[in-house]
Amino acid sequence: MLMRPIDLTTDHSAYNPAEVTAVLRRCNNAPKAISSASGGGIKRVAGSLAVTRALGDAYLKTPRLSFFPYKRHAPYITARPEVNCRVLTKGADRILILASDGVWERAAGMMS
Repeated sequence: MLMRPIDLTTDHSAYNPAEVTAVLRRCNNAPKAISSASGGGIKRVAGSLAVTRALGDAYLKTPRLSFFPYKRHAPYITARPEVNCRVLTKGADRILILASDGVWERAAGMMS
């Protein structure tokens, strides 16, 4: 039986246009809300965080726990998860891989 991968979520990073829009909306278009280091490198939220959703990093979530230069524009990120439901098909759905962003930086979800 041929198995094919199905992505259940999307990347929550500064490379996902929908996530960039959400960050900009949350921080009222703060300067450098999404930026790379001056010498290049990966895009980051507020020049600090590579993901747009996180459990920690409270300084990017609320002014009360933030500090300069982030305090004035927080929140940038959220801890709100993306939740999807999928009905499993007997005999067809055989494997579930649950992994963090670090795994998917090295392995494409569609196994390309």
